Amino acid sequence: MRTTLLVALATTLAADTTPAKTDVLKRAATYVDAQAELLPQLVAEERTRQEQEPRLRADDVEVSRIERETWADFAWVRLDGLPEALGVRDVREVDAKPVGDEGRLERLLRSPVKGRLPAVQKILAESARYNLAPGSRNMNVPTFALFLLHRTLQPRFSWKPQKSEGSAVVLAFKERDRPTVIRGPALEPVFCRGRIWIDPISGTVTRTELQAQVRDPGDGFYTTYALTVEFAIEPSLRLMLPRHLHERYETRTTIVTGEAEYANYRRFQTGGRVIR
Repeated sequence: MRTTLLVALATTLAADTTPAKTDVLKRAATYVDAQAELLPQLVAEERTRQEQEPRLRADDVEVSRIERETWADFAWVRLDGLPEALGVRDVREVDAKPVGDEGRLERLLRSPVKGRLPAVQKILAESARYNLAPGSRNMNVPTFALFLLHRTLQPRFSWKPQKSEGSAVVLAFKERDRPTVIRGPALEPVFCRGRIWIDPISGTVTRTELQAQVRDPGDGFYTTYALTVEFAIEPSLRLMLPRHLHERYETRTTIVTGEAEYANYRRFQTGGRVIR
């Protein structure tokens, strides 16, 4: 009898200390609101290494094995009418060879928020050319999954608590509404899912996982993409920021894996320069 009472008491105490899913999501939304204010005008160095491996032969043509290293300035900017901070990758070197326009990111960061979109689209399109996983386009942005917690996007997903890891609450998400956040090549809906690690008290996000699939109408094969991002405190800024990114992209014929590291975070001031 005594043992039964102790077990019941322990279960009650555990239930009392386990935060409700709705409370965790509210705190995460508040945290994301703060990040949307703090991230714009931040710049980091992004060093990426990607490898493309053959998966199988296609039309009797062997897919080549390719390795590529890039060095980019990665900045977050604010766009007129967009609630989140948009990540912009400006590739400066590919396999140690300079590419691109050295001053274009600085010009973007100095420009007024209104009217920035064409410049942002140009930088993203030009830098995406060096991505060995073309179908991922600009999904491989370290804060992509983070902003799915924005209060305007949360209702588009179902959220399910998973087993906690350490002090973090793990919430699995699954997109259920159209239009989807991600679109395919023909603007078809691409439903995404994943998991997010959240501090239940502060709402701070420490890790995100994102998965998406696009079906090829020609052969019916699914192209899959997975993105994992680890966040850590940046001492100089006292902010939780992306530290490491891992991606995996699979088509019928190839597998692309990538690793990216983020360092040298600094805040760009109007009139300043992007200093490495």
